[in-house]
Amino acid sequence: MWVVHTDSLYGYLRYIWVKKNDIIKFQKMNPKIVSIKFQKNEQEILNEIEEFSKRKYPNNQKMQDYIYKKQVNAYHYILTVKDYEILTFSKRKYSNDYAMQKYTYDKQLNAKRYMQNATNIQAKTKAIREYPNNYAMQKYTYDKIVY
Repeated sequence: MWVVHTDSLYGYLRYIWVKKNDIIKFQKMNPKIVSIKFQKNEQEILNEIEEFSKRKYPNNQKMQDYIYKKQVNAYHYILTVKDYEILTFSKRKYSNDYAMQKYTYDKQLNAKRYMQNATNIQAKTKAIREYPNNYAMQKYTYDKIVY
């Protein structure tokens, strides 16, 4: 997979996942590409996860196996998510820990949905202004004001 960074509205970067054989077609359709980076293949990532589990528990094989399985399941989950804004946030916060990426993604997604349905406009505006990129903190701030 390749990660493609493109200009989007309001000067923000969008991250789009593109398969290698689609990259040229994608470039022709999107002239505002900022950069293209190769994403590691799955075997490289599985090897990194194995090293991660060994670093975490160097003398405990059962815990290594537990961490490895948890990380692999989280990695496969991350591959299926749809909200790339939140995915980018999660990956930036926990670049080498897929379980934490999954946890952060789910927490941020739930908070984003909550904030989309928030009805107190003043509290919502203040929360968004204080934490423009962190939906969980927006929710926390909103709830603190309203309740």
